Amino acid sequence: MALLDKTVNETSVRSQARREKRIIMAAVLIGVVILGLVLFFVLSPALIVNSRDFSYPEELRTPAGSSPSLSITSVNGKVSISSWAQSTVAISGTVTARGLGSSPEQVVLSESNINGVINFQAVFPSGSLFQLSDSYEAQIIVFIPLNTQFGLLKVETVNGGIDARIANATNVQLNTVVGGIAINCISCSNIAASTNNGPVSATFSSLESSGQYTLTSINGNVAMTVPLTAGFTVHADTTNGTVDVSGVSLQPTGTVQLANDKTGKVDGGGASVRLHTVNGQVTISLG
Repeated sequence: MALLDKTVNETSVRSQARREKRIIMAAVLIGVVILGLVLFFVLSPALIVNSRDFSYPEELRTPAGSSPSLSITSVNGKVSISSWAQSTVAISGTVTARGLGSSPEQVVLSESNINGVINFQAVFPSGSLFQLSDSYEAQIIVFIPLNTQFGLLKVETVNGGIDARIANATNVQLNTVVGGIAINCISCSNIAASTNNGPVSATFSSLESSGQYTLTSINGNVAMTVPLTAGFTVHADTTNGTVDVSGVSLQPTGTVQLANDKTGKVDGGGASVRLHTVNGQVTISLG
């Protein structure tokens, strides 16, 4: 009887051990599956990439006495504007989608051209719980006529730089949150360029005497290059950094001139220039 009880106990212990082993193996298997799923969702943006190109040719048919305007709105991706010898506006680029279930078709491109007032917008999908690993980007390239005076050129994006190389515009507004801004303009009357994270640099072939030129950043350097004959009034300052105006002949105005805050006139004054950053250097030089 004692032998039988011992055999039963040993069998029970072995059975219990097998059950525990199966439970451990099942737990390990579940953990491996969960880890695989997590890695798949994390890595899917790098593994699954789809893209599509787009192109919108735009004729300029503005009423007599009016100037055309162009507005570009996006969220993710760089926007580039250049002048060319054609008489039309061309908007093109590439939409890229990364991640499981993502598609470039989910970025809706909206375009309108009414009497030379051109609006282009890239509308990105709102994320859901099952799309946390998906990402979208729209690289936008714009060409505008070299010999056409635009009344307004406006670019707004969130994550992406802006590169504007233009000939003629009355008002230029460039805004991003994360990304640098570079401007090169032959004849622009009013410039407003702003970013939160990135440098802002501008090169002007001329400054309109009644024009306003404002370049601002929060985390990034601000630099402006002007021609030798440019006359302007400037207020340049930074919170954490210095202001370098050694490249121009600045006539100070005001009672205090600090290393990080300078106000004055160049060549008798004229155009109004405002340069500001929080963390970075501010530089004015001759081109």
